[in-house]
Amino acid sequence: MTVAKVSAMRASLLYPFLAIASILLLLLFPNAVSEGLRNGLLVAYRSVLPAVFPFMVAIDLLLALDLRCLDKSVGRIIGSVFGVSEISGRVILIGMIGGFPIGSRLCATLTDRGEIPPSEAARVVFLSSLVSPAFVITGVGVNMLGDAWLGIKLYVSLFLSHCLIGALTRPKRGTLTVLVHAKEWRPPSFLLSDSIEKAGQSCIKIASYLAFFSVCGTLTLRIIPCRIVAVLLTGTLEIGSGAAAAASLSQPHALPLLSFCLAFSGFSVFLQIRSFATPSGISMTPYLIGKILSAVSASVITLLFCA
Repeated sequence: MTVAKVSAMRASLLYPFLAIASILLLLLFPNAVSEGLRNGLLVAYRSVLPAVFPFMVAIDLLLALDLRCLDKSVGRIIGSVFGVSEISGRVILIGMIGGFPIGSRLCATLTDRGEIPPSEAARVVFLSSLVSPAFVITGVGVNMLGDAWLGIKLYVSLFLSHCLIGALTRPKRGTLTVLVHAKEWRPPSFLLSDSIEKAGQSCIKIASYLAFFSVCGTLTLRIIPCRIVAVLLTGTLEIGSGAAAAASLSQPHALPLLSFCLAFSGFSVFLQIRSFATPSGISMTPYLIGKILSAVSASVITLLFCA
């Protein structure tokens, strides 16, 4: 039996089970479903979309500019640290500042244009997918923990962990892929209407993922009796719900679990990034491995740094 047939058989058994389980949960916990849906859409409306939408429009403007001077300076430094090209270094910088899924969308665009090979883009998708400093410092530190300085220390822990895993998993010298048939760089035309439409479609997609996985997180907190296990599972599903649940725990569990949730970023973010990366032939395996490693190391660093 081929691998494709085995996968199809598993899907034929899994999807009906998930559909029946979803219907039962909707009937048994209607209030939790409504609460999770409202919370997810509220987070998207108040926090995520106002930050992501203008950034996505600005990406198209950046792609229409000649940024080779940035590639030769900051891009070269970042690229040398993580073992990627100069243009990938620029993507990592933009992704770290803007948060996900900015980096993956930019990665997919540059891969489609032949400026980054898919093998390198697979690593860059992980490297550019760090939770934004604004979310950690303001959203988590100020709003959830009531301490901006604690939010800063959390972000430093996440940043150090992310860079550590990225540097340790860099390819060996001489293995950097060079595009032999790469097209000569030409700045594309910047059409504001097209950029707004693409950014709007992306934001609707992000809001949908947030709403669905917020419901999953709320149901997990209601069903699982052990609070720590429930928080951990919620954090693996959706970063916002997981962070809020972890922040409500008592010490010494709160900060390491919170750091784990923020570093892993949740299955919701994984699917958002995958929706941009997979159509361009970018593998998500390095992203998953990197996120798991960085989540574990971030928890340890937070335990030592924020204790």
